[in-house]
Amino acid sequence: MTSAKNNKEGLNLTLGRNAEKALAAFRGIPFQYGDQENRRVRTLADLLPGIINRHSIDGTSVEQRIMDRWEKIVGSSFAPFSYLMKIDRGKTAVIGVTHAIARQELSLQKRKILRAIKATPGAEQIAFLSLRAG
Repeated sequence: MTSAKNNKEGLNLTLGRNAEKALAAFRGIPFQYGDQENRRVRTLADLLPGIINRHSIDGTSVEQRIMDRWEKIVGSSFAPFSYLMKIDRGKTAVIGVTHAIARQELSLQKRKILRAIKATPGAEQIAFLSLRAG
């Protein structure tokens, strides 16, 4: 049974599930909605590995791996004054810097920092670096 019917003006009218169920009962035909008969029932055990992988629940996140190497990435003199705030849209590493002088010095080392971040496993897609006060 289709859930959309065209009327004389060419408008697309959609019936809800309950309306289609009532029409099927009235007409004496079995009710089928969408692709119910084609769906395969999957157990939670089948679904969990894909969900865990998709959301990086099983291992450390890219952000955590970068922070674990932070002192090597920015250097021991700037590590106490800076931190990774977030990875924006998967391509921009946003770094918070607590002191203006440290932010100026880190801005002069952006290329070196970006190369060090890209060397972190899973962070190869990061292409830009943004320094923010914070």
